[in-house]
Amino acid sequence: MIELHSYITTGNSYPVKDAEPISIELMYNEYVLPIAQFDFELVPHFVEFTPWDKLLQDRARLVHETVSKSDKPVAWVDTDVLFIRECSDRLLELLGDNDLVAMDDGEGNISCGLVVYASNDNVIELTDKIAKDQASYDRGIQCDQEAINKYRNMVKWKLLPKDEFFSVAYWIGSAPIIGWRPTNEIIPDNVRVIHATSVFANEKIPVLESIRAMLKGR
Repeated sequence: MIELHSYITTGNSYPVKDAEPISIELMYNEYVLPIAQFDFELVPHFVEFTPWDKLLQDRARLVHETVSKSDKPVAWVDTDVLFIRECSDRLLELLGDNDLVAMDDGEGNISCGLVVYASNDNVIELTDKIAKDQASYDRGIQCDQEAINKYRNMVKWKLLPKDEFFSVAYWIGSAPIIGWRPTNEIIPDNVRVIHATSVFANEKIPVLESIRAMLKGR
């Protein structure tokens, strides 16, 4: 069974318009846990409030630590990812003899929203590079995602199928749009996971809830 790791900051939260902020732990419990708990060995990492760049570098260090210690594939997932149906067996199939497989960021690059790492020397070396690439974190933009794409050709990698591992970025591009909501027609029938990237923080809950409502109506 694949280990599914999530980085959960207890002091950080998502703002919500006209409502109390939503904690990262609540996001995990609402969108990751319900399906993933039957499909993965769940390993949440709880930490205190962390600034954005420090958060992502700390996560990168934990990724390196977990792949270094594991003797099986390790998956890392963001908390703004909605699991729709089981996918661990499919992820193992897609990983195959690759060193890693990951969601597409919408521009043909690796997204750190969902990455599955093989546990081998290539991946250990890659994740060490990612965690130590200080320039990527000092810029404070994409941080670990910038670093993983900088060094990705150290390993054999591929992107996950977009119709199964779906991202909001496929619809709206890399720049968030205020008030954007998906329509039923653009959600693939065989979708397994949807990542609410390219969405402003205060819009993540409404977007994920609208997707979940549409899927229940199918």
